[in-house]
Amino acid sequence: MSLIPTPESGEVQKGTQDIPETVPILPQEDEDPEAKRYRISFARYKQDECQMDGMNPNNAKVVLTTLRDVGIYFTSEDNYSANSGKAEIKKVTCDGEYKTLFRGLGEDAEIKEIKYVHHNKSIDVRLFYFSLVKDKTFYLIATRESHYDTDKGDFRKKAKRRF
Repeated sequence: MSLIPTPESGEVQKGTQDIPETVPILPQEDEDPEAKRYRISFARYKQDECQMDGMNPNNAKVVLTTLRDVGIYFTSEDNYSANSGKAEIKKVTCDGEYKTLFRGLGEDAEIKEIKYVHHNKSIDVRLFYFSLVKDKTFYLIATRESHYDTDKGDFRKKAKRRF
């Protein structure tokens, strides 16, 4: 056992208590910042865009497994893609029905989709998110098992087809 020094002088004073051997030593923050995992946030979650409540049990299980994998492997999109099996990350554009995902975020937001499809098991799930590298935060926006229609609601595409 060792004695506790005073903070001012670093000297041990009479009458101070011994440090018990069972006191753990806190680990030092020597981990590379790029290796730190992202926090998952539901602050931008859009309940009316989410289909979790009506999802078939297989798809719901995949959503939860995917969120677990994000919590474990999402130190970067490349690391997540390399360790998540069949999941694929794609960028989402602010077109058609996808515009509802951008509502409140702005059209310059970089929303992405984690797409997990397994045809033999009838699994087709999408998680929409954006992330902030600086804050190491993964913002989940919605989970769905149906596709958005990219032609719906976009007047520019309709005008292009007429000509």
